[in-house]
Amino acid sequence: MVFHNLSGYDSHLFVKNLGVSEGNINCIPKNEEKYICFSKEIEVGSYKDEKGKVKPIKQQPRFIDSLKFMASSLDKLVSNVTNGGKCADNLKIAKKRI
Repeated sequence: MVFHNLSGYDSHLFVKNLGVSEGNINCIPKNEEKYICFSKEIEVGSYKDEKGKVKPIKQQPRFIDSLKFMASSLDKLVSNVTNGGKCADNLKIAKKRI
């Protein structure tokens, strides 16, 4: 899941609540209370292998801060989009400059 400016909000509250249930939590911390990225290993089911042994099926949702992975601000990126969401005019201008 992608959140814009996740580390600027209370991402540590997400991590605390994810720690209530079983499973590993992996994170890339910015500091003690802010996280750039974190994920949680969750068991979603199980199956029996050929020997009849029950094996868990796990998923790992990942939460990332899109702001930390962007080259420029969201405001600058949105300013490139014009004409009701169509950026064709901007592309024509950019091609002329090249």
